[in-house]
This record gives sequence, C-alpha cells and structure tokens, in this order.
Amino acid sequence: MKNFMFLFVFIGIATLSSCNKDDNNPSPQTTSSLVAKIDGVSIPFDQVTVAKDVQPDYVDLLITAHPSGDNTKTITFNITQLATGTDACYYFVYSREDTNYAWDLETGGNSFVLNVTENTSTKIKGTFSGTLPNDDLTSAIAFSNGTFDITY
Repeated sequence: MKNFMFLFVFIGIATLSSCNKDDNNPSPQTTSSLVAKIDGVSIPFDQVTVAKDVQPDYVDLLITAHPSGDNTKTITFNITQLATGTDACYYFVYSREDTNYAWDLETGGNSFVLNVTENTSTKIKGTFSGTLPNDDLTSAIAFSNGTFDITY
C-alpha cells in the first residue's frame, strides 16, 4: 500500500511540474527605459512608474524612476500628456540619498533641457541633459545623454 501511495504522489508531482503555462494568450509586455550619464557615469533607471493627474483641461504625467535594487537614486519629472517639445516638462528632480537636485520650467533657465519628442496616450519619449543645482545651491550635478522611452 505504501508503494502504491508513493507512486500516486510521484505521478501527481511529475504531472503538475511538467505542465506549461498557457502561452496562447500572452499578456502584453510593457517596456520602459530611462538612462542617463550622471557626472560621467551611465545609470539605467529601469524601474519606471507613471501616474496620471487628471485635471479639467489637461492630464499631467508624473514619472518616477530608480535603478533596480537601488532606491537611493530617484528621478522624478512631470510632463503634460500629449505635449511635445522643451516646454512639455514642468520640473525635473534627481534625488540621491538625502540630496535633491532640481530644475523647473519657470525659474530653471536653460542650464537643463528636457525635450519630449513623442507623447501619446500610452507612450512618452525624449532626451534630457544639463546641470541641476542642489536645494541650497552649494553644488550641482551634470546630466548628459539622458534618454527615456516609456510605455504606460
């Protein structure tokens, strides 16, 4: 009887472990990338989220990104949905540990440029580069070759 029970359990486990996931209806894959050289070091911010802020006359997109496994470095920026060009972004903040480096459209001047080249209801794409000062203006950080291609 023990052998029969063992055989029954073994066949059950073998059957269940050999089953494949149904691949006939794959779920859609969302891929997003945000990469930048910060002070000369290339950093992929591969954990990207997009939150919508729906207003009566427009929709803002709040993009937040950080490197996988590293929450001490975060990029956050705001873009008006469907807007393109260098006026589509209102602010850009890079946080590293306890220090924020920031730029905003109204007071930031031309030391930092974010250019949105594509902006649909499901995708945003663009480039960014320049210098961001810290909160108390005692230091700055340089961004180059910044790109983002985000599907949401």
